[in-house]
This record gives sequence, C-alpha cells and structure tokens, in this order.
Amino acid sequence: MKRRRLLAGVASVAAIAGGGRLGSQTLFEGDETDGWTPEVTGADVTLEPGARATVSLQAGDVAGVNLGTAGSSADVSFEFSDAELDPSPSTVFAMRPPTWVWDERTAVAIAVPVLAADDARRGTYEYAVTVYDEFPEDEIEIPTDGERDDSGWDSRTETFSVTVE
Repeated sequence: MKRRRLLAGVASVAAIAGGGRLGSQTLFEGDETDGWTPEVTGADVTLEPGARATVSLQAGDVAGVNLGTAGSSADVSFEFSDAELDPSPSTVFAMRPPTWVWDERTAVAIAVPVLAADDARRGTYEYAVTVYDEFPEDEIEIPTDGERDDSGWDSRTETFSVTVE
C-alpha cells in the first residue's frame, strides 16, 4: 500500500452562520476514472447577524470528512463541539476544524451549527467540504506547522456558501 498522509494542523475555521434559509446542492457524484464514487450533498445557508442555523451534509462512500473555510472570518463560525454525526466516527482528529474518520467507507449524515456574530458584516462566506476514500490509522501523520497537504490522499473538495443578509 502506498504511503498516505493527512496533514491536519489546519488554521482556524470561521465560516457559516445560522438562522435563515437553506438550499442544497449535490457537489459531485462519483469519478469514474479511479473507481471511487463518493456522493456528497451539502447546504447553502442564508441568515442574519446574531442568528444561528445548522449546516447539513450527507456523504456516501466516504471514510473521512473535513469541513473548513475558503477564508477566515470573525463574522461567522462553526460550533464543532455541537456537531451531530450519524453514524458516529471511529476516530476524530480534534484539530480546528476536526476531521471525522470511519473504519471503512460508509454513508454519513453531518449537522454542524453555525453562528453569525451580532456585528457580522453582510456578505457571502465560503466553506469547503473534503471527503476521503480511506484513512489507514497506522500511516497518519499530524503536523504542527499549520499546513495541510492532502496530495497523498484520494479526496474530493467542494465549496458551499453562507450569506449574511
């Protein structure tokens, strides 16, 4: 088996906020070139300053999921400690943002509360969803340099948005 790494010292995630409308879209449904066919559906959220909502994601044929932001902001933030995952992951890499890992590929449902600060600036904030095909526990390295390099993993990443009105 070729060596794979997860570099997971990711910068702080400030993203999505809740209390408004949700729209969902399918990110991708498979990639016939390598045999791995993840299915991922996520949500766009619209909310007002000071509001809270829940970002809902569903993923199929995945062994790991990471939520992150395409940028950072003090205006909106995930409340990872209140995330609900079904089924429960077998391992959680408790950095910020966390990466949730299952022993084998499975279908998962994830709900993560997001909060807009009371003084949040109006605008659109992006968050990324990365799914992974496997996580061999004996080959995972977690760096402390704050850099993440997923190049050795089979993964797919898509971006969703949260709008503060």
